[in-house]
Amino acid sequence: SSDLLRPQCPPKKEWTTPLLRVQLLGLLDEMPAELSVLGEYKQRARELARRTAAYDDVTARRDAQRDLYEAKKEERKAEFEVGFAHIGTQLKIMYQMITIGGDAELDLRDSIDPFAEGIKFSVRPPKKSWKIIKNLSGGEKTLASLSLVFALHHYKPEIGRAQV
Repeated sequence: SSDLLRPQCPPKKEWTTPLLRVQLLGLLDEMPAELSVLGEYKQRARELARRTAAYDDVTARRDAQRDLYEAKKEERKAEFEVGFAHIGTQLKIMYQMITIGGDAELDLRDSIDPFAEGIKFSVRPPKKSWKIIKNLSGGEKTLASLSLVFALHHYKPEIGRAQV
């Protein structure tokens, strides 16, 4: 009986012959139908539908959280850029006032993601060339640091907004 269920497979070119189709259909007619598998199929179909709905729900919640995260990330970047611009302007004013003619500037090392690489602090003491902060003398570092502290003191971020 098991030999009837597994006939020898003919070569591929003969799969489409009408004789083979008739033989296969004949074998199917001789096989008893197992209706008990229909109940198991329905149960598995219900389980699949339940799991698919759960998956869709989790995916929707994940997407909503991802969208919220991206919105907060953009808001954080925008607020940083506003503060950075204000502090940079104040730094320039303070350093010029303290040194009587020097110049200072803050630059982002990565303008696309300002939180990734940090900030470059450069100053030009009066009658000297531009230098990064680590190449200054002790007194010049002190004046540059004081001007940065005063510039930070001038910045007043928006008060009362929800913190994340």
